[in-house]
Amino acid sequence: MQRLNPKKPYFKCKSKYYTNYYDCPDCLISQEKIEQVVLESIKTHIDVLIDHEEMKLETLRQNCVSKAALERKLQTERKAVRLLEESITKNITALVSGEITQETFLKKKELINNTITQKNATVETLREQLKILNVGKQAVEERLDELQSIIEIDKLNRQLVDLLIDKVLVRGENDIEIVWLGEGID
Repeated sequence: MQRLNPKKPYFKCKSKYYTNYYDCPDCLISQEKIEQVVLESIKTHIDVLIDHEEMKLETLRQNCVSKAALERKLQTERKAVRLLEESITKNITALVSGEITQETFLKKKELINNTITQKNATVETLREQLKILNVGKQAVEERLDELQSIIEIDKLNRQLVDLLIDKVLVRGENDIEIVWLGEGID
């Protein structure tokens, strides 16, 4: 996109003159329109980040569990997963030696795999809780304040764009896509 007319800026794609790779829209797109879409997208993105931070804060409030207790639970769940994985090996040995039938083996294997899946989900939940606990309530509240101040911005500024956006893809007047930097300010 090339910026034209500095007094009333609008953009027109010029890439098609240099390469056949890009399919440029034939319309002129005003800078105001692009900025409006970008600002709305930033606010929506920030809303999602605020929701995520509020969920962290609520988790901290509800789970007044000590770090040591969470680490013990995590260790217990990991140990349970290892024991379940070892029981699959024992069942394979029992199947090969003829102690159990293939049908019994398959039933046990399915039950054990389902239990392992549940235990792994519990491990991930405990890891997230431990991570939130490590970050701490104060850090989450500070982050929430920072995000809420960003959402109140009425005009796009370069600092905000550089903080959040990798690039803006304009494929037409009604087809503007924002590519976020990593995970935003997550």
